[in-house]
Amino acid sequence: MSDTGQLHGNADVLPRAAARRPWPASSGERVKRLAHEHRLLLGLLAAGAAVRLLSMILYSSVVLIYYGGDSTRYARLAVSGYHGLFSDPDSPAGYPAFLGVARSIDRNIAFTITLQHLMGLATAVFLYAIVRGLTRSNAWACLPAAVVLLSGDVVFLETALLTETLWMLLLAAGMWACVNARGRRRPYSWLCAGAVLLSLAGLVRSLSLPLIVLAALWALWEIGGGWRRRVGVAACFLAPAAILLGSYALVASAENGYAGLSDMSGFNLYARVGQFADCSDFTPPRGTAGLCESTPSSKRPGPYFYTYGQNAPMYRAGFGADPASSKKLGEFADEAILNQPGEYLAAVIKDLGRYIAPDAIVARPDSGIGPPGMSFASASPANQGQSPAQLAGDFDTAYSGVSASVPSQGVRELLGGYQEVLRLNGFLVVLLTVTAAAGLLLGRGASRRAGLLFLLMGLYLYIVPVALSSYDVRYGVPAGMFMAVSAALAACSITARVRERRSREVS
Repeated sequence: MSDTGQLHGNADVLPRAAARRPWPASSGERVKRLAHEHRLLLGLLAAGAAVRLLSMILYSSVVLIYYGGDSTRYARLAVSGYHGLFSDPDSPAGYPAFLGVARSIDRNIAFTITLQHLMGLATAVFLYAIVRGLTRSNAWACLPAAVVLLSGDVVFLETALLTETLWMLLLAAGMWACVNARGRRRPYSWLCAGAVLLSLAGLVRSLSLPLIVLAALWALWEIGGGWRRRVGVAACFLAPAAILLGSYALVASAENGYAGLSDMSGFNLYARVGQFADCSDFTPPRGTAGLCESTPSSKRPGPYFYTYGQNAPMYRAGFGADPASSKKLGEFADEAILNQPGEYLAAVIKDLGRYIAPDAIVARPDSGIGPPGMSFASASPANQGQSPAQLAGDFDTAYSGVSASVPSQGVRELLGGYQEVLRLNGFLVVLLTVTAAAGLLLGRGASRRAGLLFLLMGLYLYIVPVALSSYDVRYGVPAGMFMAVSAALAACSITARVRERRSREVS
């Protein structure tokens, strides 16, 4: 099969009329035909661009409202205590590198935010292309695109200096490249491109590194062939990922810094178990007895207290937020989970339920940020000690055009109301999940296999952050993106089967 002419799928599924065209269409005709064919996507892109433009005009200071502390760390501002690309053991250098490049081009913070808005639009196009290439359905391909383009949460995160925007773009582009490899006689260049993009996503947030393995297993299943072809497919994932990640780790080591991939995993896991760990149920590892508490579990705060609270047991016991302490904290957390599996599962399940019904679940204090904390309507920084004016002063050291004032109440209510209405809420999450699961039963072929892949990826991104650290509403935004892809594939398969059945009944 030829590798040419496959912008949205395999050449053998193109309309026959197009295949019989005796002369190639002019550039103008091709543009008109493409614009007409993808008019639904173009309409969504226009609406998404309008919302982003409005948010930039009305609400320029959101970066100072949500997670100002995280943003100062990613931007390597002096106040954060992190100065080089590899100075943060809790985060890889991908996003700080992006911010550094953007700032070197233009110091105005609006430039970086504009780039992130454009990246959001590009993410939607990649998701559209994934579903369109697998189903040839323009309408269903617009579902995941609409989730990214119109979601108030996505627009909000694009306006903050946080990792999600770049991360989602790299994940979407990487999966598009992988899906585009199917049906090709020589899929290796596409698979290598997908592996590189997914590895880069892992250098933005290391949480996504296991997704490379999921994508590789899908490719082995989907592309198939003899053992030589399968070895080639596996090598297309393993070699680029190993070279890129290995080189990154070597550079970080040469700079006397941290790779930020797993250095603080024990620190984060301790945050998860602190609320229930009972040393009467297990023997604390050597050197961790100071982490034991007499306070009943029901009266303890949530994960954020155990790693960021000034009076947290870890600090009283002489531990710190550093890789050396993280190892011992992780050993303590492992023992707590092994000996108290019921309490661990209960804590994880309860926090996962907050993605579905955040208002119905009574959470402990310091148990992560819910929807009200990640909102245009907020007037104060979430979980930060600084005021907006103080944060503006911090950002002024590296950026120009930073607003120190909070937008008016009317502006906050307008954009906050939009965000509340056009949010991937609990009902929609359940609906997407049920639809995606139904696709596994009623779907068939490539759409079914790809639907399983994206469903697993979405579930992974929902569950693992909560299981290994804490709940945060922002963690569900990238997960919802993949759930929407899986649901779109499932819905297209189900509607196709319904049409086939009706056609047979009529016949």
